Amino acid sequence: MKTNTMKRSMQAGRPVVGAELGLGCPVAGELCSQAGFDFVQVDMQHGVWTDDTAQQAFHHICAGPATPSVRVTGNDYAAIGRVLDRGALTVVVPMVNSPEEARAAARAVRYPPHGDRSLGGRPGCLSYGADYVESVDDEICLMVQIETRQAVDAAREILAVDGVDGCMIGPADLGNSLGPSVDRAAQARMQLQVRDLCLELGRFPGIATGGPAADQHLREGFLFVLATGDYGMLTDGAARTRRRLDDVRSSL
Repeated sequence: MKTNTMKRSMQAGRPVVGAELGLGCPVAGELCSQAGFDFVQVDMQHGVWTDDTAQQAFHHICAGPATPSVRVTGNDYAAIGRVLDRGALTVVVPMVNSPEEARAAARAVRYPPHGDRSLGGRPGCLSYGADYVESVDDEICLMVQIETRQAVDAAREILAVDGVDGCMIGPADLGNSLGPSVDRAAQARMQLQVRDLCLELGRFPGIATGGPAADQHLREGFLFVLATGDYGMLTDGAARTRRRLDDVRSSL
């Protein structure tokens, strides 16, 4: 069975950093994996992906050392099962606001007796080994998203659910949920509050971020840091190249 190396790293207390793919290009998964990211996350919630292209992306990610991760479209039993059948090992479930929703996600990601995952043909994960069904539950990593005031208020109960391995805080949606009356410092305190609950309960604290903020979140003790994405890397790289060439042209 293929090992979920990002999960093993976090279990040992070592932080992992990842890149998110939203543009629908499977080969980008291999480029990011070969670049040395610990995990590469296919964003099916907001990205341009189909079942087929997501499966291709997972295979490309596995051509390097990174763990294939996915953010599913929602807390949907069938959607979660389909990405697992196609090769995802880490599953991020958005907008989990209650322990009941967390239990539904936990049941969906693992086979009986630990969950309710359906046994299917597994077209995308056959290369993970003949012992896949017997071993995969230990390799699956379930990260629920804490990204609303309701979820922050219920975070202890959500994170205490058996089968939840950790959470990924979504700062953008959390800020929208809190509204303009809550300043960024108050939001930052909430994020650290959730981090502390994760560490207290033996869960992996995670956050979606970017730029220099990723450095700060690593220093704060977050173990799962989604630090960049294909859109940002492409636009930033293109802008840097254009600025360099503009400097050359202006000197001519």
